Amino acid sequence: MKVANIIIAHKNPNQLLRLINQYDGELFHNFVHIDSKMRFKGISRSGVNPMSVLLPKRKKVVWAGFGTVGVTVDAFQHIKKM
Repeated sequence: MKVANIIIAHKNPNQLLRLINQYDGELFHNFVHIDSKMRFKGISRSGVNPMSVLLPKRKKVVWAGFGTVGVTVDAFQHIKKM
């Protein structure tokens, strides 16, 4: 059995990397959305669990607003395509 994690991030790239890399790549798939208002220069494919995907559609999210739901739906659609 595999588990899909949807992670919605808006700051602290080092903390995000630690979170992503806590999950075993054979059991977990991480789908990560990074708020488009933020610059995440520290996030790249190097140093990231190979079973992690940075979602291509970055959107501005108002936290605890409907945008959070929209990003989650986008993540589900991306997962379904895979």
